Amino acid sequence: MKVASATPENRFMQGKHLIILSFIALSLFSCRSTKTNIYTSQVRERLTIKDDSDKERIGRLIQNALDAQQADFHTWSAKMSVDAETEGDSRSFTAHVRMVKDSIIWISLTGMMSIEAARVKITPDSLIVLNKLENSIFRRGYDEINRLSGLPISFSGLQGILSGQPLLEGLTTTSFEVREQPLEVGVELAGRGMATSLILEPVNLFVVREEVRFMEGIKAILKYGAYAQVSGKSVAMEREVKVEGTRQLMMKMKLRDVLINEVLSFPFSIPQNYTEI
Repeated sequence: MKVASATPENRFMQGKHLIILSFIALSLFSCRSTKTNIYTSQVRERLTIKDDSDKERIGRLIQNALDAQQADFHTWSAKMSVDAETEGDSRSFTAHVRMVKDSIIWISLTGMMSIEAARVKITPDSLIVLNKLENSIFRRGYDEINRLSGLPISFSGLQGILSGQPLLEGLTTTSFEVREQPLEVGVELAGRGMATSLILEPVNLFVVREEVRFMEGIKAILKYGAYAQVSGKSVAMEREVKVEGTRQLMMKMKLRDVLINEVLSFPFSIPQNYTEI
């Protein structure tokens, strides 16, 4: 990418797409931990389907597990180490993410030497990107996120994926199956103009892979791994994302310092000398 010949506005626009795509996908994917085919007889028996009653029982287990991974929160925050690549541009940075449910998503992006490059504030009806390297500001309605990212995602869906929750809101389970080699559970869901395929690991029934197919011809493949307990909730601490469609995106993330339902601040002042883009 020829940065030297680009104007400040062009440099901002080039980086903006990666920033927007990055924070949208920050919680979408987690690297699957090393899979083993060795499970106890209790685990295998728990997933054995001999008759209709077993199928109903396992269906309830799956639904309870998915409900648990949609656990509610009031506030959520984390630091994420991110490696992202899209449309010929690749970057590594740290993202500090803070959220108040159904209200605000706040993101600070820092690069080398912990220098803050950009600050992002999202509400259900607005998007503001403060570019601290170019002294510029980008303000749009929330719909701009859909246009720039190519992902038809709502504010509630965005805050869900940032917190590591599968995109299941408004979807109905249509079928499931237990696969023997390797032992795992496959689940199919549909609704709201999209279809989703999940793979659950057999011990805790955590989601380790999610493939979302949108009507617009967009496909997102999400992976989750290295689950840890934070404030009584299971959080995927390693993630990976691949988006295919109107835009291409690859991203790997590692989380740390996750806080749930703690008091947070959301500093976002706009200097007077910043240029509106």
